[in-house]
Amino acid sequence: MTFGGNSTNRSIDFKNKKGIFFVTCQKSNAAYRVVERHGVIKSKQFTSDKTIEFTGPITSRKCPVQLRCIGYRDPETGRHNVVLANNSKLAAKTIAGICEARWDIELFLKWIKQNLWIINPILV
Repeated sequence: MTFGGNSTNRSIDFKNKKGIFFVTCQKSNAAYRVVERHGVIKSKQFTSDKTIEFTGPITSRKCPVQLRCIGYRDPETGRHNVVLANNSKLAAKTIAGICEARWDIELFLKWIKQNLWIINPILV
């Protein structure tokens, strides 16, 4: 499993072909078509759960796979997040939890760089 906010469409297709599960944030200007809508309980934190495919001329060629697109509102901050995943079997809550964990890990790595004077940390 991998996650990252800087996933390019080329790396998304590569990860999918290699059988790697990923979660990434959706760009605000992404052009896509909804293939299927999945039910969500609106009273919970989730605003949408759908299967999408990119429609942009370059994006659809670089990432020809269908992705799960989940919109949710962070209960602590009230911020609305939209994440993409290539695993359609996991629950939306699990995927959102992975995204939140990703953010905590990125903040931790930022803290390490700022406080321990590490320029390029290599994690194995």
